[in-house]
Amino acid sequence: MFLSMHMIADWLKPFDPEIHIREGKRTISTVRIIADDINMSSSTVYLNQASSHTIVCANGPDYVILSCDDINIILNSVLDAFEYYNDWSTGLTQQIREGCSLDTVLSAGAELLDRYLVLADPTFLIYYSYGDAELLDRFPAYKKAIEETMLPLDILLTINQSKHIRTPDIPSYEVPVDSMQINTIVTNLFSFTKHNGWLITHNERGLYSANDKDLQDAFSELLQTWMSYNEQSREKRDRESIFRDLIDQKPIDDHAYSRLEVFHWHRNDEIQIYVVLPRNADSSPLYAIHRAIEHFNPLGFVFLYEDHLVYIVNNKLLNATDHDLKLEQILTSGNCVGGKSAHFTDLEYFHDQYEAAKTTAQYALQNNYILANIQQISLPYFSFLIKKNSMIPLDHPDLETLKKYDHAHQTELYLTLRTFLRNQLNYTKTAADLFIHRSTLLYRLDRIKELIPVELDDYENILQLEIAYLLND
Repeated sequence: MFLSMHMIADWLKPFDPEIHIREGKRTISTVRIIADDINMSSSTVYLNQASSHTIVCANGPDYVILSCDDINIILNSVLDAFEYYNDWSTGLTQQIREGCSLDTVLSAGAELLDRYLVLADPTFLIYYSYGDAELLDRFPAYKKAIEETMLPLDILLTINQSKHIRTPDIPSYEVPVDSMQINTIVTNLFSFTKHNGWLITHNERGLYSANDKDLQDAFSELLQTWMSYNEQSREKRDRESIFRDLIDQKPIDDHAYSRLEVFHWHRNDEIQIYVVLPRNADSSPLYAIHRAIEHFNPLGFVFLYEDHLVYIVNNKLLNATDHDLKLEQILTSGNCVGGKSAHFTDLEYFHDQYEAAKTTAQYALQNNYILANIQQISLPYFSFLIKKNSMIPLDHPDLETLKKYDHAHQTELYLTLRTFLRNQLNYTKTAADLFIHRSTLLYRLDRIKELIPVELDDYENILQLEIAYLLND
């Protein structure tokens, strides 16, 4: 959190500060004792022992003269200020990232500002207030206006006199409301250049220093961060709800496509689903994977569903090869595996493709893959299901004959035939894969034909052998 000289001077009140501040920019993040060879920085406040009983605290053209005979006391006091404000800012920032409520944010603001806080939307409607109820009781007209959820006419007229009431990035400003005997500080609130209304605060005295306004600016920045984050979260939940409904097989209509088009996904775009599983029972890596995927592909949709991550991509918006290589790196770093569906365009097939991706991920987990696709595992999975549910022996007698011959004569006829079939009867590639001469391959194939009734020019015979190999592996 950056401080201003006004904030530092207010913190150093016990030392009777004599204030000389012209700019008071909130840019200060460090403190140093000045030295002859030091390079001056706008982000640093410098301390200098001006006399035996005075110390100067300076930043650019701004300076404060303090009554103190020990520069280390001032140094430690300024460090305390940084620690207090940074702890407050860091704590609230973390709560915002974790999805805290608006009540939590305003509670932290009320603690920092020691004022009553009111939020009004761009139509001047009050939608939230927070603070000391007893303070509000001392201003009955203002309390009534808040209860009626409409900004008082006096405030509306005063605010509207300024052409900057909907301008972003301007400092907080005072708005006195004479009829209610209050004086307020107002901040324009924005998120993603969208005007979200105003933060209005007031205290019992109705007197405000430059420090009060700087503190409100600092708090307003975090309040606007919460608004932006909350807006993103609402959009994210809306996007996720489409896909959660599809997974749960809830009815879909054209409205689902319309909602997706808001995010540049169109009806005929090619979609693919990934399911991510942790390699062990600890699901915590999924949270890190979730953040990593959101970071590297903000155009995809990723969310936790039951005990796994579901990640949906639009192949029109990415390079599939580069994408999968990066995803494999993320999965490896998080000790997770993934399975992906086939490509599809019709959302009616979404649930089936999700189940395919989930099955593929489970197969990848069992067989030590990093990222598997449904086409890659379809035949092995088909084989697995047949072997798991078969009530009869599935060993092919001809292949058993080759295995027994290999065992008795130290040959590789079983492997030779499998490689020949996998290479679609290509002699050259098979010989290369087996690291043998073509004539050796021909000899082995002739020997195989002598041992079993194989007809390599018969499609059905070849298919039967390929299935047999699949079930044997």
